[in-house]
Amino acid sequence: MSFATTTATTLANDVVTEDETSVLTHRIPAQTTSSVVGPPISSLSIPDELTGKAPYESIPLLRRAFYTLRIFYVLFVMEFPLLWSWLKGARNERADLEGPFYIAGAPDRQIAEGRAIIASREDMEVNPPYVLTVRILTPSGDPLPYAKFDFWQATTTGWYYNSKYRLRGTFQADAEGKCQILTVIAGAYGLSSAKESEDLKLFRAGHFHIMVYPPDGEDGKDLENLTTQVYVCRKNDPKDMRSDFLNYLRAARTQNMVHSWATSAFYPSLSSPTYSAFATKYSFPPVPPTGIDTLKSIDWWNAVLAERFPGQQQLKVMAAGETTLKLNKKPWLSFPGF
Repeated sequence: MSFATTTATTLANDVVTEDETSVLTHRIPAQTTSSVVGPPISSLSIPDELTGKAPYESIPLLRRAFYTLRIFYVLFVMEFPLLWSWLKGARNERADLEGPFYIAGAPDRQIAEGRAIIASREDMEVNPPYVLTVRILTPSGDPLPYAKFDFWQATTTGWYYNSKYRLRGTFQADAEGKCQILTVIAGAYGLSSAKESEDLKLFRAGHFHIMVYPPDGEDGKDLENLTTQVYVCRKNDPKDMRSDFLNYLRAARTQNMVHSWATSAFYPSLSSPTYSAFATKYSFPPVPPTGIDTLKSIDWWNAVLAERFPGQQQLKVMAAGETTLKLNKKPWLSFPGF
C-alpha cells in the first residue's frame, strides 16, 4: 500500500520493507507542521503516581475481597450468556460483558476537559503508548456532552493489576461528547504461550473495558448506562475476536473493534528495541495523510510526554485508535445489573 502526500501540513518518511516476493515502499506520515491543538501543557493536572513521583493508590483489602466474591454473581447470573444476550446485549449493539476484573473506586484521571491519562511512565516504558479517542452519542446520533467513564484494562502482555489502581481510572467527555485517553495497547491474555499463535485459541483478544454513564441533568436523565469492551486486534483484523473464547457461546461483536493506526515510531523497522516485537505483532496501518486531526492529536500528546514525563527513555505515542458509542434510552422495565 502506498500513501501519497496530499497536504502541505504533513511530513512523511519512506520506509522500505521486504517479504518473500516483493519490496514495498510505505509512505508514513510522521508529524504535522501546523501548530498542535490542545490546552497549554503547563496547565495540565497530572497525578504524581503517573509520572513516578508517588506510589499508586492501593485498593482496600475489604473492597478487593468483595469484588472477588462478586465475580461469581457477575459470571453466572448477571452475565450468564443467554440471559445477557436477551437483555443488555439485545438493547445496545455496542454493549459487551463487564468481565471479572472490575473494581469500583478508581481515581480521577482527567487532566483537562475531554483528556485523560490512564498509563504511568512506568507502564509506557515497557508497553507501547496508545491514544484512544471515544465519542459518545445520544440515541438520535447527536454528541452527548460530559458523559462519564469508568475505564480499566490489562497491560500489552495481558496482566491486570488487582491490588492497586493501576491502568484504571475515571474521567469525563468534553462538551462535544469526546474524550482522548493516553494509555497503552491492551494485550491478549490466556494460559499458555499459545497466545502468540495465529488464531489465539482459548484466549481473550486485547480489549479496553469501558463503563459509560450519562451526564447529570436533563441531557442524561432518560439514558441508560453502557458497559462495553472495545478491542485492539492485530492488523485491524477481527478474526482475533472470533477466536476469543468469550465468543464461543455468542456471536463476536466485531463492531466493537477499534480501528488503530501506527505512528512512524511504531513501524517495525523504526521502532526502538522495547517496542519492535509489538510493532511486528500488531502491524497497524500507518495514519493516512488525510488523518490531520489524528496527527495533530498525536503531536500534542507527544509534547505532553516530552514535557511532563521526562526520563532517560523518550516516550512517544506508538499508535492511536478511535471508536464511537451510542447510549440508549432507559427501558421501561429493568432490574439492577440487567
